[in-house]
Amino acid sequence: MEWLSKERTLTQLTTFLESYPLHTKVSALLEQFLEEHKHEGMLTEGLKKVAIYLDTHRKTLEREIDDQFPFLVPAFIREAIAQKVAEGLYQYILKMAQDTTHPIRAEITQELYRFVQQLDTPQWQGQLTRLLHKGISHLTEELRANTSLQSQIDTWVQKAAYQFVLRNKQEVGHLISATVAQWEGKELSEKLELEVGKDLQFIRVNGTLVGGAVGLIIYFITQLF
Repeated sequence: MEWLSKERTLTQLTTFLESYPLHTKVSALLEQFLEEHKHEGMLTEGLKKVAIYLDTHRKTLEREIDDQFPFLVPAFIREAIAQKVAEGLYQYILKMAQDTTHPIRAEITQELYRFVQQLDTPQWQGQLTRLLHKGISHLTEELRANTSLQSQIDTWVQKAAYQFVLRNKQEVGHLISATVAQWEGKELSEKLELEVGKDLQFIRVNGTLVGGAVGLIIYFITQLF
């Protein structure tokens, strides 16, 4: 992960983000997300959590409602109304969580669609780019100072790549074969020299030394006999 902590890499990523139609891609992904109703599950869970929070802090909510009444209103009336409002609000949110056809949920969905449409505009490109640039800058700074994080990410990437190759070894094999098959002889030689040149040079040197030694031994044997 050292490459990600380099200033040149950050510049390249920034240039890519500025030229890539990020707002259009994000908008399309979110629209597909909505079309497939995948937001409904998240909305249900979110509403359930709100209902649980209201129920857990019911007494606090009741006190806040009670405090809104004038002092002249009798305490038992304030308390009764506060309890009714708190219970009604809890039940209303719970009903929204349980009913996917609830009108409020439909309105939320329509607002999400409007947001997706607004997202697919040029002004959002700059905002998304700045947001991602800020995140990448923070990550690169963290990587520069945190070698442990670099090691963790390296390990994760290597493991993920290994598992991916294992799951798709046939497709990966075909891809490598097809790629190599397109290389010309000179290009293949250059790539092999680049990747394993040092090892090949080591083999050449050792082969020369071993061959020379064997030749000398044979020469001395012939001279003796």
